[in-house]
Amino acid sequence: MRIPAFHIRPLGAVALGLALAGAAFAAQAQEKVVFATNWKAQAGHGGFYQALVDGTYKKYGLDVEIQQGGPMVNNRPMLPAGKVDFLMTGNLLQSFDNVKNGVPTVVVAAFFQKTRRPCSRTRARASTPSRT
Repeated sequence: MRIPAFHIRPLGAVALGLALAGAAFAAQAQEKVVFATNWKAQAGHGGFYQALVDGTYKKYGLDVEIQQGGPMVNNRPMLPAGKVDFLMTGNLLQSFDNVKNGVPTVVVAAFFQKTRRPCSRTRARASTPSRT
């Protein structure tokens, strides 16, 4: 699956929604995607849940599962372990730390213009050829 380039908008939900939807254009069947958030459901995550409920992800060939973060949930090691496909982190420091420690990571979106909350995925998954 190939992640296309897109214009980053200040609204995080729009950014990931476009990234996930755009990545699915080549998919012929529903592709399972697990997206992990950095905390429990909150207003800033609303667009992701809305796209799940209104069928936007399915429309573009994605079967999205959202896994909430929280005080006792550490989704960060789940990304390189292959348990999640996309991970919303709290800031870019985790992405820089992944690079420093040799964890193959690709930042695919920054959700908010000021806080730089990124979404990452493992490099191995990001380089998988798209289906035609």
